[in-house]
Amino acid sequence: MSRTASWITALQQAVKANKGAVGSNFCQMATIGIDGGPRVRTVVLRCLYSSNDRLLPFGSGICDGCSEVSADEQLSLIFVTDIRAEKVAEIKHQYHGEVVWYATKAREQFRFRGTFQIVSAARETSIAAVSGTPDIQLHWNHLRNTVWKSVSANTRAQMHWPHPGQPRSEHIPDSVWNSPPTSSSVEDDDLPPDTFALAVLHVSRVDHLHLRKNDRYIYSLEHTDMPSLNGSHWVCTRVNP
Repeated sequence: MSRTASWITALQQAVKANKGAVGSNFCQMATIGIDGGPRVRTVVLRCLYSSNDRLLPFGSGICDGCSEVSADEQLSLIFVTDIRAEKVAEIKHQYHGEVVWYATKAREQFRFRGTFQIVSAARETSIAAVSGTPDIQLHWNHLRNTVWKSVSANTRAQMHWPHPGQPRSEHIPDSVWNSPPTSSSVEDDDLPPDTFALAVLHVSRVDHLHLRKNDRYIYSLEHTDMPSLNGSHWVCTRVNP
């Protein structure tokens, strides 16, 4: 049985039930490597961005804000990354990907599937156009600056580290990994360095599994010609767990 619905309410309830859990905003991000093989890593889900140009911090922010999100509103997941990281090259090579979030206290799993977009100092929005992601008029440069101000000083310092994934030089002191270069600043009112980028997942499918209830729902974003639905709407199907 299918019905029009949104996964946002389910996510909001899971976030509330998972309040206080350690690492509650940790997710696993899966991409496709340059060689065609699978790649996965743990990342921090910073916030969600709505097609109505609203930023919802993941956690209490999404609990507060989701009550105002319409059933057919599109949301994107926001992650921060170093532009030199391997996942950036992988996303540019193949923009399809998936993110998994598991609420340990609530015992609920959400698998978000969609297309990735990298937002860097060069405002690389062409990936969304290539992928066919609807143009939802996001102010990417402003969003990048806003997220930069919201992250911790430690995260901002990491953007000044040497190239990630490269062999560690014996000539670089250990102190480099604890602080940014003396010539760089990590104050929240500074503009982000060129190394700071966002990885944005435009969600088109959500697989929600509730282990306590042995219940599972698939939410799919379907396109329509009906003007009242603004070109697309979410369809929910209850499936076997």
